[in-house]
Amino acid sequence: MAKLIVECLAYEKGKAYGYQQYLENLLNYFYLNVDKLNFSSIIIYCIDCQKPYFEKYGDKMIIYGCKVNNIISRLFVQSMISWKLNLNREDVVLFTGNYSSLIKRSRHVLVVHDLLFKRKKWIRNVRMRLQRTLYMPLSIKYADKIIAISNFTAKDIVSYYPESRSKINVIYNCFNFRKFGNVDANICKQNYFLSVCSSAFHKNTITLFDAFEEYIERGGKWNLVLVGRVKGIPFLENRYNKLSKLVKDRIEFCDNISNAELALLYQQSNAYISCSLFEGLGMPIVEAMYFKLPLILTNDDVFREISQDKGRYINPLDKNDIAQKMIMMETDSFKMQYDLYPFTEESTSEKYVELLNRFVDKL
Repeated sequence: MAKLIVECLAYEKGKAYGYQQYLENLLNYFYLNVDKLNFSSIIIYCIDCQKPYFEKYGDKMIIYGCKVNNIISRLFVQSMISWKLNLNREDVVLFTGNYSSLIKRSRHVLVVHDLLFKRKKWIRNVRMRLQRTLYMPLSIKYADKIIAISNFTAKDIVSYYPESRSKINVIYNCFNFRKFGNVDANICKQNYFLSVCSSAFHKNTITLFDAFEEYIERGGKWNLVLVGRVKGIPFLENRYNKLSKLVKDRIEFCDNISNAELALLYQQSNAYISCSLFEGLGMPIVEAMYFKLPLILTNDDVFREISQDKGRYINPLDKNDIAQKMIMMETDSFKMQYDLYPFTEESTSEKYVELLNRFVDKL
């Protein structure tokens, strides 16, 4: 009987918030519904030093760790997966992080989160841009099936790799809203904008700083709470240090916080804001939707898709436009209603199970 391998080599606890949440939610669903997966065994293929985070699945899944020191060794270990696990044509490998093995002895299902590398000016890491330019086209070519995490991402893939159209399935990332516990409808708002993002350049935190400075100059009354790391990130620290003391005193940073702490930040916030230049989906946006927050988002297809056209949309490079939308939000902030079903386990992880089982059904 066929084996299912869930490749998790991109997983590093505390990094890449969106990917980390996606993978943990997916694995939790597989673990709780292992009987639905028609495979003889499920193997989690991860980095050695990350094994402790996967051991909670060990009574139902096999945890296989590999020594990985850098991206080059990761790609090598990824390509050796068939030999390390003695795979054959019946087996299925779910590659969860944009890349697959370039040596193929089993069936490949590739999850594509985005094609950010095609927007060269937004990736400052030359090595990362090069590796994606070399590996992603081949990974897409060799995949038996491709999972795109949004309709936007699917269209992006087809625009660059039209021959892949027939292989693409759109499945949103799974959200485990239970991790936030019960929502307290009586929690008082604390008059601040919330933004949850990584320190990556394309998240455009610099422009958010510029816009918030402009917002305060226009008499804006709310503060800004930023969940993410700025300290130790030179281009962000440099811009933040140039802000006046008045502006700095109105910005609060939170990092390495628990789900309960994050839930409280969402509940006490008056609105969610993101100036990101590009996303494959944008998991914090959906989390903000769960808490019924009004949204200020970039005016682009993916943000309109995920927010169901219910946000205020901005030019992410125009600090005046952003500041104006922030001012407007003060006067018409209210609880929003969103359709969260597309992001539930029934609509996401269950589709993974159906897609993966089809490989077995064909044997």
